[in-house]
Amino acid sequence: MYILFEQTMDEAISATVITATTPASSDRTKAERQAQVKPVLEKLTELKLYASKFAAVKALMLQIQDYVANGEPQKVNIVFPEFGRRIKGTLETNRHVESSIKLSETQEP
Repeated sequence: MYILFEQTMDEAISATVITATTPASSDRTKAERQAQVKPVLEKLTELKLYASKFAAVKALMLQIQDYVANGEPQKVNIVFPEFGRRIKGTLETNRHVESSIKLSETQEP
């Protein structure tokens, strides 16, 4: 799993990409799903983006919890207004499909 987080001088997160791929087989086991999301959780902690402070992080944590516990694929699309960003991505259970989570700029309509 590769993680890339960049921060601008004003401490706002400018780009975040988290991708993961695993060898070919069928569905990921619970242990594999836990290992897949661990770097995401570590990076959120490192950046001090706690669920107790940010509703968007809490919503992401609930989706991660459901993904790990139930093995259901998750589509993530959460507005993060405190930073003017959006958390987007997918958490896939199939080993053949790449999972990714990205913190991207919110595009104004």
